[in-house]
Amino acid sequence: MANLPNALDRRDYLYSKPKRKPDIEALGTEYESVGNLSDSVECYERIEDESTRHRKLKGVRATAIKTGIFFLLNTIDNTLPLSKDEWIETARKAKELGKLQYFYKAAQRSEDEALIDEAREALGLPKPGEEEGFVDYLQSAEGEVPAGDAPAGDAPAGDAPAEDEAAEDAAAG
Repeated sequence: MANLPNALDRRDYLYSKPKRKPDIEALGTEYESVGNLSDSVECYERIEDESTRHRKLKGVRATAIKTGIFFLLNTIDNTLPLSKDEWIETARKAKELGKLQYFYKAAQRSEDEALIDEAREALGLPKPGEEEGFVDYLQSAEGEVPAGDAPAGDAPAGDAPAEDEAAEDAAAG
């Protein structure tokens, strides 16, 4: 295995002005060769030459599509936008590999309503209009349970319902 920089050294190479400027393309290629695609994309996005940057990102994009890695494609999409067909291909591959949340997210990015419905069904999510009382945790920004939707017994300490507090006060008083 290559002698790759740790996360702190990589951060310094990519985001500060090191005394000795590293070969970002070579570093990205090393990360890619050991299967660390996320770090390779981080390096490739810093390549100054646009044609080289796009060529390298296209290579990782092809791998990510074949493996259904939504989050990586979502990052690449900012620099090198994916087509609707590429999002559909990613969604189908994610489904085939059992990555159902990636399937759902890629289907949403494809904006193909039939594919989105298929993904929702695969995850057991209700169809639009059928979600009364349903909380879609995949859509929430932080995955938090909205107030009042937590199942009984899941309230964090100090968040006891008011009637429990009143009962405790009556028992103590």
